[in-house]
Amino acid sequence: MLPADSVVAGLKRVLVWPKGAPGFGGAAFPIFRLSRYPTGQMSCLSVFDQGVFVVCANPIFPTSEVEWRDGASFSFEVFVADATSLRLRLNEDHYYAMDSQACLARLTSLDPCRSTHPGLRFLRDKPTLRGTMMIVRVGAPAST
Repeated sequence: MLPADSVVAGLKRVLVWPKGAPGFGGAAFPIFRLSRYPTGQMSCLSVFDQGVFVVCANPIFPTSEVEWRDGASFSFEVFVADATSLRLRLNEDHYYAMDSQACLARLTSLDPCRSTHPGLRFLRDKPTLRGTMMIVRVGAPAST
């Protein structure tokens, strides 16, 4: 059996105690689930524009866990060629969507980097940027 914090096929396994577990209220054994936002995956980042979400950067490669809560930050890598729209939004609040989750967020940095994301290991020669997003408020805009 793999340890609770192991990574399998790029997905982080997370230990979860079911409701009713001994000492925690019930079942005799923990269960595992795959983390929704493992750092080994790629995603599409969309921005809310003129009443609809449109693709802003695709693909992006999260390099930290994404916690969908107010005030949280996460980092990601993106190819320079795919970051034109992002550069225009630096230090501004916009509604973004990633993997069907929407939030009001601010792109706080977008700097050249040497990629460290496992999904880019064969593309290290492509110019890459590392961005940091701070979530201001979780949720979609009122007009969606």
